[in-house]
Amino acid sequence: LEEFDNFENLYKTYKETYIPDDYKIFVAMEFVGNNSVFKAIEGTIKQVAKDINKPLDCVRIDKLHKGTTYQIMDEILEQIQHNRLLIADITNMNANVYLEVGYAMGLAKAKNLSNQIMLFVEDKGNDTKVGFDLRSYQQNRYIDTEDLREKLEIQLKAYFSDK
Repeated sequence: LEEFDNFENLYKTYKETYIPDDYKIFVAMEFVGNNSVFKAIEGTIKQVAKDINKPLDCVRIDKLHKGTTYQIMDEILEQIQHNRLLIADITNMNANVYLEVGYAMGLAKAKNLSNQIMLFVEDKGNDTKVGFDLRSYQQNRYIDTEDLREKLEIQLKAYFSDK
């Protein structure tokens, strides 16, 4: 107990020791040219937070400001490890997003949890491509950002309904 000279140290140790029941959501997605998609995701999370009266928080690595320099990949893995849910837009089969989804799946399996992942992909008809390893997973296909908002809202409310 001597190490817990203040509440912040005690809380940090708690968060690192136990699976916290917090409401942070990590968003994995391709950055370039997808600002409208991220705004739709972020806005929907904020709206759902109000609707269900829970403090949902959206984190995307390029929007994370810690006040210190950090190694990006280490921070991404830490965010995935400590956040409750991963929302991944797998449109365009971005290798970094696939890595993050795979890491989250591996963590869930190692902790004997169900996947804490929501996959979204823009529906481009016959041109919609999803990597072989993720084809068998349920995907939320959206046509535009309004459709994305509607589908994400339904998924978030279902996910947090019993939490």
